[in-house]
Amino acid sequence: GGKQMDMVAHCVHEQTAGPVGSMTSPRFGVFGVFFEVSSTDSDSFLAQFEDHLPATPSGTAADMVTSSFAGPMDFSQLFGSTPVTQYYSYNGSLTTPPCSEVVDWYVMMHPRKMSEAQLRKFQAAIGIQVGNYRPPQELNGRVIEGCRIVATSWYPYDAEAWANSVPGSSDICQDGHMQSPIDLPACTVPAVRPPLKLTWGKHEVILKNNGHTVQLDIVGTPGKLFNSDSEYKLLQCHFHWGSE
Repeated sequence: GGKQMDMVAHCVHEQTAGPVGSMTSPRFGVFGVFFEVSSTDSDSFLAQFEDHLPATPSGTAADMVTSSFAGPMDFSQLFGSTPVTQYYSYNGSLTTPPCSEVVDWYVMMHPRKMSEAQLRKFQAAIGIQVGNYRPPQELNGRVIEGCRIVATSWYPYDAEAWANSVPGSSDICQDGHMQSPIDLPACTVPAVRPPLKLTWGKHEVILKNNGHTVQLDIVGTPGKLFNSDSEYKLLQCHFHWGSE
């Protein structure tokens, strides 16, 4: 959302099972957790090894320094009580060369709290003054899953918003099986049917705009609509452009 967190953990998994046809080449799943500095909290997962971080290699980038720390560590503390139902997911790449586009990303929405001292330890160990992060890349049409659309307007139409967040929202807007409008078929030969009966006349009205449409509310005795077995009274008329 345009805000850069203080640190992130990327836990890389190699895919071992998946949909039919998806295992033809190596693929990875990355579980990401953000951290933000807190003035009152420190992180229990980081506390397990923060005092054993290996120093920055003094030679080339190919060199490596290994800590004597070998655990064991409780990795479940990395998500702890954080709801693991609330995460972003998208198809992406490795964030370091060779940047292979073979990664399914799962990034937790809620950051964990770390102390300023913990952040400083990681900054010192990583040793790169400008940070070791890659800036956000172009989406190029990719879909990011996980964030429910929050809308206050009915239009433009969005089934998920109508089901969850707009005024009057209901699951049936998305899950119903008899929804309107429909695409009416072209009719070459109309059937002969019993006529509808309309007892409309002159009526006082309230003409209003409710933010979604222009509407005529009937005041006083309403007109009626009859078919062969039902009767309906007129409440209001409203308008949609284009038609539906």
